[in-house]
Parts: sequence; structure tokens; C-alpha cells
Amino acid sequence: MSSSHKSAKTPAQILFDNFRNCGMGQAAGFSGMTGCRGQQAPAAANAPQVPNAPAAPPVVTPGSVQQQMASLPIPASALRSQLNGFSLRNANTNIYADGSSHTLNTTILGQSVTITVTPVRYDFGYGDGTSKTTSTPGGPLKDDGFETPTTTGHVYKETGKYSITLTTHYAGTFSVNGGPAQTIPGTATVNSTPMPLQIWRTKHYQVQAACTPGSTAPGCVPPGG
Repeated sequence: MSSSHKSAKTPAQILFDNFRNCGMGQAAGFSGMTGCRGQQAPAAANAPQVPNAPAAPPVVTPGSVQQQMASLPIPASALRSQLNGFSLRNANTNIYADGSSHTLNTTILGQSVTITVTPVRYDFGYGDGTSKTTSTPGGPLKDDGFETPTTTGHVYKETGKYSITLTTHYAGTFSVNGGPAQTIPGTATVNSTPMPLQIWRTKHYQVQAACTPGSTAPGCVPPGG
């Protein structure tokens, strides 16, 4: 009865076998064999691809909105006078503006921007070399206003025809894509259409009786008569 016995390989023999197997595999055209020094396992053929993150939208800054606001068609304030275009010399002439807030929609850097403008200052020019700046637009009075000074009114010292001017200064806020409101730096200025105004003088006469037909007494002659 015979028996065979294999002795355990020494570490040196194991290392030699590995080198031999790697050499034979490379010679046969097999690449990427595991366990061979300097070789790597092949990468997975169907590794999932990670999509690129979407690019952040461009930032709409207050400065860019300020530039856009200056070019938007902001409605001008309308000029008004108490007696619709005339008044008296040395009397209080009530002049005022009809201004209000406005909302405008625009697009900046491909994004929807809502701009709200509010009048904050009014520059009145009265046509006689004088002017006034106020924070209020003024408003109409219940009577002719000759005896009532107003914040935006004026007293003319001479008769004549005058051209009244007005510049309205608007402050604004904006929101991007329906987001929170942000302040726009500076103001936008809008000029109104000038308003003509005539200043008349008054004459005072003392009369003794009522006018009779054909009378030429002061106050009895109709206009154009």
C-alpha cells in the first residue's frame, strides 16, 4: 500500500507561482488579471452616470434694476390749477400735481421682474423764475383759493402768461419671479407736460346805483361791448 503526500508550499514558492501565472496570462493576451502587481480590475461597463447640476440663474442686482427703471415708461404726474388755467395777481394761486404709485413688469437677464414706483418729491417751476420742491403733491381746495396759501401754490406779482413745469421723483422697489421686495437705489425722474397759466389783474370801482340800459358806468359795459 502506497500513499502520496504533498508538502505545504513555502511563501517563496507561492510568490513564484503568482509571478509565473501573471506572466503567462499577459503573454496570452489577458489583461486586468486580479492578484497581479501593477494590474487593476476592469471598471464596471455600465456604471451609472451622475447628471450635472443645473446652472444657477443669473443674479438680478438692485443696480441692474436701477438702470432698467430709468428707461421704463413711468407715467408723468398731471399738473393742475385751482381755476383751470387762470388766477389773479397778488392772490394765492393753488397749483398741484396729480401723482400716484405705479407697477411695471419687465424682464432682466431672462427673469420676470416687477417694479413698483412711488412719487417722493415734486419740483414745481412757476414760470416767473421761481420754483419750489415739496414732498407732497398738493390738492384742490373747496373755494377759489385766493385767500388760502398752500404748500404747492404760488403768488404772482405780475400779470401775464406763464408756463408751469413739474418734475416728479420716484423711489422704487422690485421683486424677482414673485420673490420678496427689495429696494432700488436712487430715484427716477419724470417730467410732466407744461401747463399754461394766465394771471389777471383786478380793478375796483365804486358805483352809486344799479346799471340801467345804455349805461356806460364802470361795471355796466358787458365784455366786448
